Amino acid sequence: MSKLRGLTANDASGVWRLTDLSDAKLENIRPGVIVTIIEHPLGVVLWSTAEAVEQKLDDRSLDLVLTSPPYSLTRPKEYDDGLTEAEHVKWLTERAAAWLPKIKPTGSLMLNLGDVWVPGEPTMSLWQERVLLNLVDRLGYKLVQKIYWENAAKMPQPAEWVTVRRIRLNHSVENIWWLSPTSMPKAHNDQVLVPYSASMRRTLSNGTNAGTRPSGHVVSEKAFQADNGGSIPHNLLIASNTASNTPYLRRCREAGIEPHPARFPAALPEFAIKLTTDEGDLVFDPFGGSLQTAETCVALNRRFITCDRSRHYLDGGVLRPLLSIQPQSQACAG
Repeated sequence: MSKLRGLTANDASGVWRLTDLSDAKLENIRPGVIVTIIEHPLGVVLWSTAEAVEQKLDDRSLDLVLTSPPYSLTRPKEYDDGLTEAEHVKWLTERAAAWLPKIKPTGSLMLNLGDVWVPGEPTMSLWQERVLLNLVDRLGYKLVQKIYWENAAKMPQPAEWVTVRRIRLNHSVENIWWLSPTSMPKAHNDQVLVPYSASMRRTLSNGTNAGTRPSGHVVSEKAFQADNGGSIPHNLLIASNTASNTPYLRRCREAGIEPHPARFPAALPEFAIKLTTDEGDLVFDPFGGSLQTAETCVALNRRFITCDRSRHYLDGGVLRPLLSIQPQSQACAG
């Protein structure tokens, strides 16, 4: 076993544990090292790189890989690696290649990616499309469906082209690529129904006009009379990310911890998990960030494995109410 100099100590039981020095010396974990931060009855939170954890997963063990990885940005953020676009496409393709044998034939990969503008130009990069083509053409993933997430409250970006020169529209939509090793992953759209609209409720009560529509569709007298508890959702999810007083944010403020700057709202993992998994299934988030996916798994009774290389982000994430049990810091080498 390799060790972190001065950062772990071997106690009487033979377990390597973090020392106080680790908090001062390590922010991002060293490659190959896996540290258990929390052991929850439903899963584990690991301080580690995705690359190290991938190697420890059993083949065909994952029902869902759900994640929003860091991506190449015009203005690099603290969670960005500073890779070029080509390097980032290569890196993310390698990660998806490592996940593929770990996903069950009935499992899914839900990949939330943001758009990137070309530096200095009012034009957009095709990095997401390059990733998608690599995953399908080179790795053999099946593209199950394209899902879009609109954050209507998103700040105008990039400001230079949207609010200063006023030559582009406010960009408020991100992509969620739904992929799978096979063409028939597990899915239940009846688990993510949305409330009926007022007009649909009237149709359920009063019926609709029977006959042939201009499109050629024939509508019977009993059409649209079955109340299925809600409407099948469209592939456009509308979920604002403007919450400012959630338990996670309050606890981060109380602890003096800067929250993760790129959290997605709980509605996204809730939708993906309900759509593609059953209770007891295993969800993996290799870029856990604020641990929103892990907390959602607990709320929905799914097992989870999540990791992040940043100790700072995990320190905030473990304050989430459903994850707030006694942390266990245990280190091992990958």
